[in-house]
Amino acid sequence: MKRTLVLTVLFIFFSINEVPCVFAENKGKPEKPWKRFSINLGANFGSNNSDVRLGTKGATVSVDLEEILGLETTTTSFKVDGYWRFMPRRKHRLDFSYFSTRRTGDNVVKITDPIEINDITINPSARVKSDFKFETIQVGYSYSFFQDERLDLAVGVGAYIMPISIDL
Repeated sequence: MKRTLVLTVLFIFFSINEVPCVFAENKGKPEKPWKRFSINLGANFGSNNSDVRLGTKGATVSVDLEEILGLETTTTSFKVDGYWRFMPRRKHRLDFSYFSTRRTGDNVVKITDPIEINDITINPSARVKSDFKFETIQVGYSYSFFQDERLDLAVGVGAYIMPISIDL
């Protein structure tokens, strides 16, 4: 499955980057240095270690989430971002970005005493399924008040949402 995903991402990446070169033609107009649009795709393959320390100065407890919850130690993250310069002089620009990562786990808990978290009680030898999902979605607008062949100075505004969900 991961190999298919990597090959698909690579195919799309090379297709997007090579197709404009094939259809480019020089009509004698001077080329503008600022691209009209750009799309970037990416994937990250990472390794995680989620040791959590709970407590105060005098009494702390260290918890290994991979061991207790059976969380995956390897993750695959996906990112896509890009921009579009609209209007003929390319001074107006819209940006967007999306990032997503997810970890799941399924484990039989090896504890001796029940653990209570709000209204949830985890008993010894209970099967616990966990799901952690983290996303970042960003959008923005900028206006370039100065542009030449070397420099683009702009002022912009944007917003982002960062939904995080943890299911246990």
